[in-house]
Amino acid sequence: MKYNRIIIFKRIIVLLVFLIGFSVLQVQGSDDEEQFLDLFKKVYKKLRDEYVEKKDPKDLLLGAINGMIRTLDDPHTALLSPQQKEELSIETKGEYGGLGIVIGVRDNILTVISPMEDTPAEKAGILAGDKIIKIENEPVKDPILNEVVNKLRGTPGTKVTISVEREGLDELLDYTMTRQIIKLKAIKSTVIDNKIGYIKIISFNRNAPRELEKALRGMKKRKVKSLILDVRNNPGGLLDVAVNIVDLFISEGLIVYTRAREGVFNIFLNKDYYANKNTTMVSDDVSLAVLINHGSASASEIFAGAIQDHKKGVLVGVKSFGKGSVQSVINLDGYGLRYTTAYYYTPGGRLIHKKGIEPDIEVKPLILTKKEMANIEEIRKKGYIKQFLKEKTDYNDEDIKNLRKKLVSEDLDLDEPIIRGLVKNEKYRNKKAPIYDLDTDLQLKMAVQLVSLKAMK
Repeated sequence: MKYNRIIIFKRIIVLLVFLIGFSVLQVQGSDDEEQFLDLFKKVYKKLRDEYVEKKDPKDLLLGAINGMIRTLDDPHTALLSPQQKEELSIETKGEYGGLGIVIGVRDNILTVISPMEDTPAEKAGILAGDKIIKIENEPVKDPILNEVVNKLRGTPGTKVTISVEREGLDELLDYTMTRQIIKLKAIKSTVIDNKIGYIKIISFNRNAPRELEKALRGMKKRKVKSLILDVRNNPGGLLDVAVNIVDLFISEGLIVYTRAREGVFNIFLNKDYYANKNTTMVSDDVSLAVLINHGSASASEIFAGAIQDHKKGVLVGVKSFGKGSVQSVINLDGYGLRYTTAYYYTPGGRLIHKKGIEPDIEVKPLILTKKEMANIEEIRKKGYIKQFLKEKTDYNDEDIKNLRKKLVSEDLDLDEPIIRGLVKNEKYRNKKAPIYDLDTDLQLKMAVQLVSLKAMK
């Protein structure tokens, strides 16, 4: 009797497995799917054999694959050629050739996520949120990310011109930049007014956690009680690196979690990442602010979201970019398929993708008008700033005000903070400049005020 029950139980299990498998097959192999696969084969053969011009079968098939990928409306999913797959590996390690510009596709428009620090893109004046309308005077329509990246990259020393549309300006801005080898730095740090630690996280690459730990130890030795973490224009990096960095600030609880599409085959992509109290380096009595902007994406948003949800610090700036998806890369006969497999969620359950992280205190950056940019160019041509520094090696506030009066008399009106920035840039043109600027950086200025007030309580 017991033996029969075991047999019946086994048969029920087999039947359930069969039914589940049959249901999956039904969904994946419906009549419509078979019909359109058959249609695809017929179209392919007709074009291969009878189209008026002979076409390479490989080009036809790759075009079909890329067409299928485009229907996903996901710029982060792509078929990678063997060369592109190698370039992706190089980027992750932290060095590659190009302009130092991170781009994405938003509403079918090629958009700058962020210009990287100390690169041709940043030095030229490219800003997060700029929309790339032309490359070498050719309109960018229905952009495919991999193809655009190939146009922007090239041999170091060669030039490329892009035309961008910027919010608030009526005309396109043209930028000609010289390509160079891009070496991605991870961390820069200093102390403001001998009391506030300032750490700029440039990239969440493999070196970032180690460099950040070193910077934090240096702050601790100097008995710094206030910290500002700057992830503006940080396009992100590696998920595990972001988790390790958050772990330095949060002693317990959820850091981030990923959720994939519901289904048996995606269950292992659903992961929860928790803090480890043994790795925490920043105590709760440290006053903390985090700077974010439109160029903060991916790992930067994981970091900012975790700090915000755990109420570890205050977020200052403008809403982040909103790139909160997980990509997997698999090898396919020499090619690679990079495709989105899950979304990131903050500890509080907020979806990051296409939504971004809102700051606690919004502070908009100083954005130049077309007229102001033209005035700056004229001021440089006429050498007003160079002459000023020759006469005033140790200038003060009154000197800056007098310089502004002189410029206004020449019909070259600029606000004082902009003039301060021009003077400072010229002063440090051939020297190592400070990594922060309280004269023109309104967001940093607000963060300094906030952490200073909190530290005083």
